[in-house]
Amino acid sequence: DHEYSIFLADISGHGIGAAMYMNTLRMVYDRSQEYLHHPGKLFRKMNETLYGKLGDNFITGICIHLHLKKKQLKYSSAGHPDCFLIQDVDGRRKTRMLRPNGRVLGIFEKSEFPESTIPLTSRNRLLVYTDGASEASSEDDSFLTERGLLKLFRNLLPSQTKEALQEVQRRLANFRGKKRAEDDTTMILADIFPD
Repeated sequence: DHEYSIFLADISGHGIGAAMYMNTLRMVYDRSQEYLHHPGKLFRKMNETLYGKLGDNFITGICIHLHLKKKQLKYSSAGHPDCFLIQDVDGRRKTRMLRPNGRVLGIFEKSEFPESTIPLTSRNRLLVYTDGASEASSEDDSFLTERGLLKLFRNLLPSQTKEALQEVQRRLANFRGKKRAEDDTTMILADIFPD
């Protein structure tokens, strides 16, 4: 009742080849779920199994474990883009970046995936996404970047989680304009209230 995990992974490449490797990823993840409360160990186990099985592809991923009673967020990131945690601290909004602290999955035989722990405040908003969001390009071929995505996200008025996510998606679509997305985009928005 007081522990939750968020897992998001993205495989490099496109088309049928990447889709086939996604099945491999899913199978390896299903076998490793018992380690969700230890994100670094989860990625070590997954990397051991994925090494040498992805051809020229690789996988980025982030695993976040939330313990509401302990008021803490623990995560490990396997080369995944920075994710954002906005917290209310003494009446002000503070942004924390969940930065990669490990290498991508499937390329290096031996890799360490350190865990980072962040204390939760009374109000926390987390955005986890794939690089299709931060690498979105506009009609004039300028890239959004992680900083641009953070700006879209941070300037949201406090609102319900679903409406906030829809607003981020709307702003992202406005940035792209008529330009077609070159990569798939997945976003997870979570509002966390441990009290």
